[in-house]
Amino acid sequence: SILPQAIANPLAAQALERIPIARFDQFCSELPARMLKSVSRRLGFLHDSSVARAVVERWIGPNGFLGNFRILDNNGYQILNNIAPVWPGLILEKIESDFVGVGFEVEGYYDRWARLIKAIGYDADAFERAVVLLSRFAYLERENSNVNSARSCLSGFFHMYLSGTQAPPSQRREVIRRLSASSDVELREGALLAVRSLLKSDSFMSFERHDFGARSRDWGWYPKGDGEIAEWFKESISLAVEVMSEPEARRVLSGSMRRLWHYPSCRILLQEVASMFILNAPGTEAWISCGSVLR
Repeated sequence: SILPQAIANPLAAQALERIPIARFDQFCSELPARMLKSVSRRLGFLHDSSVARAVVERWIGPNGFLGNFRILDNNGYQILNNIAPVWPGLILEKIESDFVGVGFEVEGYYDRWARLIKAIGYDADAFERAVVLLSRFAYLERENSNVNSARSCLSGFFHMYLSGTQAPPSQRREVIRRLSASSDVELREGALLAVRSLLKSDSFMSFERHDFGARSRDWGWYPKGDGEIAEWFKESISLAVEVMSEPEARRVLSGSMRRLWHYPSCRILLQEVASMFILNAPGTEAWISCGSVLR
C-alpha cells in the first residue's frame, strides 16, 4: 500500500502466483471487513493476472461469499466494485443471472448497481448488455431519482459528450432500434429515454467516476469536429421520427428545436419533419418553439 502502483501491482501478482490457493482463501476468510476491502482493491488492479481472475471467479461463484448479488451488504458491494475491473464480463454475466427473470426490486440500491453497470459498459462490446440492464433498473426506479440514478446513467450513455462509453454513435443508434422493437415494455421505455438523450446539446455533466482499476479510461467517445456534430444531430432527429410515435416525436423535437436550430445542418431536416407532421395535424408545440427561436 505504500509503494507506487507500478511496483506494487507486479509484486502483488507475483505473490498471488506463489501462494497456494487454499492458503490464500483461508487468509481472506479470516480477515476483518476493512482488510478484506483493502485486498480486493489491490486485486482490482491485476486484470492481467490469470490468478486474480480465478480469485474473482471463486468469490462470486455459488460457494463464494459474493455468490448472491441480491443480498450484498455495503461491504460486499464495495468489494465487488473493487474487483469488477479484473473480469468485467463475468461480473456483468453474474448481474444478469442474479436479477433477470427474478426481479430488479432492490429499493434504495438502484444507483450503485447502475454506476457499476455503466462502468462495465465503457467498452463497446459490453455496451448493449449494459443498456439492457440499465433500462430494467430505470423502469422500476422512482421518478424523482436524478443524480446517480439508473435513469441518469442510462441517459448519459447516449449523450454526445461525457457519455462514459466508447460505443460509437452508429452502435448506440442500432441499440435503440433493437430496444424500441422489443415486446418488453421496460426495454421500449429505455429506448425512448435514450432517444431523448441523443438530442441533448448543452450542459453536459457526469457524476460517475471514470477510473476502473488499472484499465485505461477516459470520458468516452466524443465528436472530433463540426462534421461529426452535424452527423450526430441529423441522425438523431431521423431516429426520433423512426422509433417514436408521432405525438411523442412531435413533443420531443419541439422541445429540442430551439437548441437544435443553432446547428445550421439541422435546419433543413427540421423543416422537412415539420412539413410531414403538419399534414396530419397542426403543430402547436412546434409553433411555440419557432416563436422562441425567432425571439
